[in-house]
Amino acid sequence: MKVAVMMRVVSILFVVFVGAPLRAGPIELVIDQTRSSASTELCLTVLSTACDTDTSPLAGTITLSLDCPSAPGEITLHDFALQMVDDIGFVLDYGALGQFNGTGQDITLHYADPANPLPPVPLSDDTFVYLDIPALAAGQLDYETTGALCLAFNLAGYECVDAIDLTTIELDPLDIDGSIGVSGSEVDVVLDTIIAGPVDPDNPDLGSMSISVRIVASGTVPPPCCPGDLTGDDRVELVDGVRLIACLAGPNGGVEGPCQCADLDADSDVDLRDFADFQSLLEGL
Repeated sequence: MKVAVMMRVVSILFVVFVGAPLRAGPIELVIDQTRSSASTELCLTVLSTACDTDTSPLAGTITLSLDCPSAPGEITLHDFALQMVDDIGFVLDYGALGQFNGTGQDITLHYADPANPLPPVPLSDDTFVYLDIPALAAGQLDYETTGALCLAFNLAGYECVDAIDLTTIELDPLDIDGSIGVSGSEVDVVLDTIIAGPVDPDNPDLGSMSISVRIVASGTVPPPCCPGDLTGDDRVELVDGVRLIACLAGPNGGVEGPCQCADLDADSDVDLRDFADFQSLLEGL
C-alpha cells in the first residue's frame, strides 16, 4: 500500500510536460586576439596632469548562456577572464621637472564573482546592455620617476622607483554594451566597455588608469535540450525526474554531459533549486 502511495506521489510530481522552450548550458567563447584589444590610458596628477596611452591585444574567454540557442531572447553572463597579450608602456614627460616611465606586465581583468552568474538581460535586435558589473584587475606596474617629479612622489609617500600591485586598484563597476550573432551552432559576441579606477585607492589624487576594451569572441553552442528532458525525447516525465535526481550534486557541484539538461537555472550545477524549477514546469497540480 505504501509503495502504491509513493508511486502515485512520484507520478504527480513528474507529470508529462511537452513543448518547453529550448535552452543551452553555459558556452565558453574564446577571444580573438587579432580583433580584440585594450587601450590603456595612465594619467598622473602629481605636479600637473600628464597622460599617456598604450594598446595591447587581448586574449581570454567569455562564458555565457542563452535562453534559446537558435533564436535567443535573453543572455546570461557567467564569467569573463581577459589578459593583455603584450606589456604596455607609459612615458609621462614633465619637461624640466622630470619624467615618469612605467611598464605594465601580466595585466588581467576578470569578473569579481564567477560563482554567481549575472541576472539575464533581454536582447533587442541582437544587442544587449549589462550595468554595474563588479570586476577585478591583476598584474604589476613598474615605474621610475626622475627630477622634481621624484621629489613630489617622495612627499606624497611613494618611492621614486617602485612597483604598483594592480590587485589593489578598486575598479569602478563596468557597463558593457554587446551584440551577439548565432549561425547554426556558432556564436559570435562583440563587447565594449571601459574599465577605470584610481592608481592608488588610498590616494586618488595621485592619478587614474582607464582601459577601453573591445572584445570579439566566438564559440560553439552545445546541443540544445528541453529543460528537464534528460532522455532527449522532447518530453519531461518520470524517467527524466529519476535522472535529474541522479544528477544532483549540490551548489557549485559542476554539470556535464546529459546532466546539462538538469541545470534548469543555468548556474552550472544541479541542486534543489533545479528540482524546484522542474516542479514549476508541471501542469495539472
